[in-house]
Order: sequence, then C-alpha cells, then structure tokens
Amino acid sequence: MKNEFVRFLTQDGLELQGLFWSSNSKNAVVYVHCLAGNFYDSHFLDYLASELNKNGFDLFTFNNRGHDYISDFTKYENECPINVQIGAAHEVFEDCVFDIRAAIDLVEKRHYSKIYVAGHSTGALKITFYSSSTHDQRLNGLILLSPSDDIGIQRKNLGEKYDSILKIAKNLTQNGKSRELMPSGLFNYPIIDARTYLATFGSDSKIGLFKFHLEGFDFPELRNANCPILVIFGTEREAVAGDVRKAAGLLRKLSSRGVQITVDLVEDAPHNYLNHEKELAGILTGWVKRQIY
Repeated sequence: MKNEFVRFLTQDGLELQGLFWSSNSKNAVVYVHCLAGNFYDSHFLDYLASELNKNGFDLFTFNNRGHDYISDFTKYENECPINVQIGAAHEVFEDCVFDIRAAIDLVEKRHYSKIYVAGHSTGALKITFYSSSTHDQRLNGLILLSPSDDIGIQRKNLGEKYDSILKIAKNLTQNGKSRELMPSGLFNYPIIDARTYLATFGSDSKIGLFKFHLEGFDFPELRNANCPILVIFGTEREAVAGDVRKAAGLLRKLSSRGVQITVDLVEDAPHNYLNHEKELAGILTGWVKRQIY
C-alpha cells in the first residue's frame, strides 16, 4: 500500500487536501467524510483502505469545506490566494457539489476504470445530493454509510422549541448577523452559525434526503439515481429519529420501484462503527467487487 498526499482546487477556487491509499489498482472509491470530520480521523478508513487495496481498489479520502467545525482555508480569487474561514459551522450544504466534483475530476485524471463514491453520515447526504443534482455519469455506484436524518432527530430532541430556535436563526440572519453562532446544545451542532442553521433546518433545507421520521416519504433523490446504491447502517445509536431497522426496511422497498439498492446492517455497531470496522470494510468491499466481477 502506498500513500500520497495531494492538494487540489475546486471550481470556486477553494484549496482542499486529500490522501490516496494506492496499490496501483484500476478502480477507485472516493470517500466523503461526516459532519465536521476530516479525511483521516475515522478508524474504519484504515480497514477500508487495506481491504479495498487487497481486492483491486484504491481509496481517495479528502477534506471538504465542512471539515472540523471552524477551519481556515486558502481560496484563490483571480489567481490571488486569500484566507477564508468555513468548516461545518459556516458551511453552505449545496457547495458540496464543488468539493465532490473536484475530487472526482482529480481521480478521473488518474485514469481509473471505475469510480465509486462513499459518504458517511452527512457525507452520505452530500453524495446523494451530488448524484441527484448533477447526474454525473462517471459514478459507477453510491455507498451510503449511516445516512443521517438530522431534521428528524432535531425535531425529536427540541420538541416544541424547534420553531423558536429557527426563529432565532432567522432574526439573526435578517439583522445582518448571519455568521453569529447559535446557542449551544443543539443536538449534533455544538458550533453552527445562524445562516447555516436556518439553511439546515428551515423550510428551504436541502439536507432532508432521508426523512425516515416522515410518514410516506419516498426518497426521490434515491429513486432518481442512475447507478447502483449500497446503504449500510449500524444497529446501535444510529442517526435516525426512530428504529434503524424500520429505516432500513423503508429503503429496501425502493428495490420494488426499480432502484438498484442493497441495504445491509452491521449488528451492534454504533454510528461510527467503532470496534466493527472490519465488518464494515468487508461488506463494502464485497459489494464493489460484485459490481465489477
């Protein structure tokens, strides 16, 4: 296994960093990290890289603009570098398209035969949004690791306070304080500014791709996919508002509507698959191998 650190630019001029885990394979998996994550932190990446490399796949992991909660970036405007501050606290979700496209462009230039894209938690939401909004024909498969229902969980945790918290975000934004941080204790968002909170949980939110909490939700972005899909959940402390097995069952039903979807569970694994990394890597690698062979 050979590791190679790289820097690359998005279409809007943001400099990102990534790491290739390579064994001179002809096929690649691009990994998109979770909310406030990064390209190296998740323990399962070591197992995933090793298993993929042994079975004919390289792994490319990279930092997107939502890495960590507040992060400094270099951005090029008219070829002049400037410093900007983003991270999960200030991220515009839809900008994930810039990051994922740049990563796929980089991988494509290395002449891989097949490209699969995997995302964990918020990363799973991002690659689903990317696929449904761009219809990128270069994608040979989507791998969704624990796609999160953040809106459902937030509604469950905040209860009657949900609308009043949104009102705080709206008022701050309307009064020119969109980058002011929201009060603490907001579920999975210990640091988030008013604009990002409003965009995440307001009526125009784009992250509601897996509304397991909503009766009759039919996952339009997945039904729109033009490539096979693998979804994996742990069975403990998952990022869904209700029963994870019920959520998995809802996704399995999509196969009867023509969606090429496989849904698997890692028993007793938590959301980050800690102590179950080998099982996760085995399921994922077995699936991508079956797509080719």
